[in-house]
Amino acid sequence: MNHFKLNTFMVVSFSLLVLWALTGYVLLNRDMIDASNSPKPVDVVKVLIRTGTESAALRQIAKPFETETGIKVEFIEVGRDSYFTTVGTQLFAGSNTFDIVLMPSTSIAQFASSKAILPLDHYIAMSDSTSRDSFDINDFLSVYRYNGSIYALPTDIRHPFSVLSQRLNSETTGNVG
Repeated sequence: MNHFKLNTFMVVSFSLLVLWALTGYVLLNRDMIDASNSPKPVDVVKVLIRTGTESAALRQIAKPFETETGIKVEFIEVGRDSYFTTVGTQLFAGSNTFDIVLMPSTSIAQFASSKAILPLDHYIAMSDSTSRDSFDINDFLSVYRYNGSIYALPTDIRHPFSVLSQRLNSETTGNVG
């Protein structure tokens, strides 16, 4: 009797596995949403910041940025005690939780070498992203380069820099001219 139960269990398990595979195949090959009727997504940049004076300052400069560009800035605020652990975990995991993050300059080579962050050269060179009259890379006291590419710009005279995550690249590559 025990042998019969085992065989029955194996047949049922195998049948469910086949059903699951066929269902997955059918559903993956169907268009679930008609793209012509879907609304255009709103341009949003997600910024991971830590609580404190940095977040207050960034919120103030976000207002004119939103007005000038039409891009909404969404802040994700993390407590100071877990901020750097969160940044490392999210970047190395390839998370799309945020687009821009402040991090210490000592961490940039580590994240750049693993391709967890993007070089900024392409974004700086885009003609419609910056005004050449108001933006000159030589105006910065320092920039952080890794293997010849710029990976970070300073936010002030301290060590944290702004960097881009991979999600922003995948969403904007098709829109960059």
